[in-house]
Amino acid sequence: MPVFWETRHAVMTDEWLVTIHGCIPIRDIVRLWVTCGSRSRSAITAFTMGSFLLIAAVISARTLPGWYVVIVAALAVSALLLAALINWLHPPIRGLWVMLDGHPVCLFSSSDAVEFGKFVRSLRRAMTCSLGSYMSLPQRHHIAISRPYNH
Repeated sequence: MPVFWETRHAVMTDEWLVTIHGCIPIRDIVRLWVTCGSRSRSAITAFTMGSFLLIAAVISARTLPGWYVVIVAALAVSALLLAALINWLHPPIRGLWVMLDGHPVCLFSSSDAVEFGKFVRSLRRAMTCSLGSYMSLPQRHHIAISRPYNH
């Protein structure tokens, strides 16, 4: 029984996904989908302000004094850098959901895209090993990307 994923909270083999909440047989996983949380509103606001300030600096470059354009451009760049920093510090949370007994269950959620990708690939390998070759997987076992989950 190969182990595809192992942390202190979960172990995934070709037959079972064992978490602190219980055991889920890999064969019972029927429908999977991935959700990605929305971006931070403050990052979107900072990006919008930076974009507008940059456009204002470009438009006013011909008509207003040079020092004004430099100040507006500096504000635009600082707003865009702030948006990038907020986005980097608070990435969206991704979730891998599965339908079990007619109820949606979140198998894994993380803001770390690398760890999330490792988990998804591990689950695909476990399902492939459990059900046969990847080419023989039914269409229902392919992971679909869905819109953000708004609670």
